[in-house]
Amino acid sequence: MNTFPGDASLPPESPRVLVLYRRLIVALGVPRTVLALTIAVVALSLSLAVLIRAATGASLDPARLLPAALIPALIVPPLSWLSIGLIARLDRSERAQQHLATHDSLTELCNRREFFQRMARVHERARRDAQSAWLLMLDMDRFKQINDEFGHLAGDRALRQVADLCRAETRPGDVLGRYGGDEFALLMVGLDRAAAGSIAARLRERIVGTPLHLSDGRSLTLSASIGLAPLLCPGVTDPACLRLDKAIGRADDALRQAKRLGRDRICVAEPRGCETLAA
Repeated sequence: MNTFPGDASLPPESPRVLVLYRRLIVALGVPRTVLALTIAVVALSLSLAVLIRAATGASLDPARLLPAALIPALIVPPLSWLSIGLIARLDRSERAQQHLATHDSLTELCNRREFFQRMARVHERARRDAQSAWLLMLDMDRFKQINDEFGHLAGDRALRQVADLCRAETRPGDVLGRYGGDEFALLMVGLDRAAAGSIAARLRERIVGTPLHLSDGRSLTLSASIGLAPLLCPGVTDPACLRLDKAIGRADDALRQAKRLGRDRICVAEPRGCETLAA
């Protein structure tokens, strides 16, 4: 069965006319608003042509003029409404598909690919503007144990709760995403070490202090380990503060160090190793 590339962004249950409309738009290569206006103008022009021909005929029989006069009212509004309605449906479908392609379906955060793309753009902009930036990587403690003892639905609920708590600490301009599994990443721009550490500490406290309520009435206490590393250090020539991959590696090292030291703590990447941030 032949498929058309544009069909992929439409739900399977879309009416055939919607798929055909998309094919027409892509084939013509014009904006959808232009196509809708064109359909309306063509319909109006044809209607007026019929009306003028009837009006200028040899006979001005009202029986001929009345149907001709009704043609614009019968053709133009329905076609215009259909065009606008199809455009709106296409826009909604495209937005939904774009969201699914760039966001994690469980937490509604950026997925890993989208996070890296946004992080690269923010990193470049911060480097150009000589702004400091910090990368926070968070891993939930004993997440496998939650899944094993309470079920995967409880694990999903825990992931959503931690995602919401991370979102509450996100400022405009920051980038937050689900890094993978039970890991989350937060890129913060325009903060010094103390401010970035303060956000990390507040987030850790929020996670510990917010019980996870299960469907059977039980409650769990969650915790997380956090690694923090400078993504950009204005005025510093250390390659680890200039290259994106180096900064990600240092944040990951700090996270693993926090795990090794007993979990539920924050480690900050320093030039000579990792330092535990006091609770």
